[in-house]
Amino acid sequence: FASDNSYKKAAWAHHTAAYGKIALDYNPRYAPYIPISIKYAEKNNVFISQGAGNTGQNLDYRASNEFNTNSLCFVSGSSNKYNYPSFFTEFGTVVDIMVPAESVCYAKCGGGYHIGSGTSFAAPYVAAVYAFLTSIYPNKTLGEKCRLIEGT
Repeated sequence: FASDNSYKKAAWAHHTAAYGKIALDYNPRYAPYIPISIKYAEKNNVFISQGAGNTGQNLDYRASNEFNTNSLCFVSGSSNKYNYPSFFTEFGTVVDIMVPAESVCYAKCGGGYHIGSGTSFAAPYVAAVYAFLTSIYPNKTLGEKCRLIEGT
């Protein structure tokens, strides 16, 4: 959920010690705020999981400007139930991991359920895996936990 207050969300993730994780989603309208959030997170040892986007484009052309490719930021694409990239997912060398994020059932505000797809569903999965690893390996560094995720 990258937005004009994504910097504040990164600060919240750090200052509330919420396992030092934050999930961002790419939206071209909010692209200027992503580097600010990433810099703050890096400074404060916060793990970032970012959705790649849903236009089906190759991200390599904009990777140097809008995405951080170091081990503190995971960019998540979407895969389908057959483990193939979803037709809508962004792709390229900047995408670190593909996560099942097609036909996801979620609770709607006000009650009921809905089925949706998109990399917005992928980023929280990666952040949840990081939080799980933190609970199992509290003494591992951020980089060590990132390498564990990369190995999956």
